[in-house]
Amino acid sequence: MALIPAVFLDRDGTIIEDKHYLNTPEQIRYLKGVREGLVLLKQHGFELFVVSNQSGVGRGYFGFEMMRRINRQIELDMHSWGVSITQSEFCPHHPNERCGCRKPGTAMFERIFHLHPEIDLSRSFMVGDSKRDMVSAEKIGLKKVLLSTGPPNFDVDYWTPDFFDAARWIIQKAMP
Repeated sequence: MALIPAVFLDRDGTIIEDKHYLNTPEQIRYLKGVREGLVLLKQHGFELFVVSNQSGVGRGYFGFEMMRRINRQIELDMHSWGVSITQSEFCPHHPNERCGCRKPGTAMFERIFHLHPEIDLSRSFMVGDSKRDMVSAEKIGLKKVLLSTGPPNFDVDYWTPDFFDAARWIIQKAMP
């Protein structure tokens, strides 16, 4: 079996603007460089996975069906760009539930690895906007790319405010 590189993506604050419990597809706004960066990653053979905490469900701000509608709209938008997400995993739990899937937990990643044993961890990355994204990546063994407007006060492999810049860096580091 040939191993493939992968990029794991947080959703809010990474792919789309963080609207603080986004609850309608009409509120979706993509961040700078996302479209171009995702297209570039796909052109270079990366499989794309979304791993996202969505505690708005557990907090009662919106239901599973609304979360599905929002995620479906994101998938449709990406499809129109020629980009597909291989698999999406979402943690709907309230933080007080202390589940294993909520980042910095790793259960969402483990489900993906179970279904996709072809993922080459040595050439795979996590792109996120928070420390908990980076902690999950560290636990799994992924390279850590932080989208941030300033330097972090925790360990990352690369940080940038621009998704397209992150994609270029990922390609440079992953390609032999």
